[in-house]
Amino acid sequence: MDFSGGASSSSAAARPSDQQIMDEVSTQVTLSTIQEFLTTARDKCFQRSTHAGSDRYNCAAFSCSSHLSGM
Repeated sequence: MDFSGGASSSSAAARPSDQQIMDEVSTQVTLSTIQEFLTTARDKCFQRSTHAGSDRYNCAAFSCSSHLSGM
């Protein structure tokens, strides 16, 4: 996380703006949410031996739909 933006080396110039901080927090929350979703979908749809072939993809599609409707 380099917020300096190529500015001079003064401490005021190196300090991130409130908007930069909010953008970074938003990015981190989004990445965390996506990672949690992918882990859940993998665990539910792709690690069970009872699911085979197209059932896995149906499960993944259903998980995506459920996740997106909950946003």
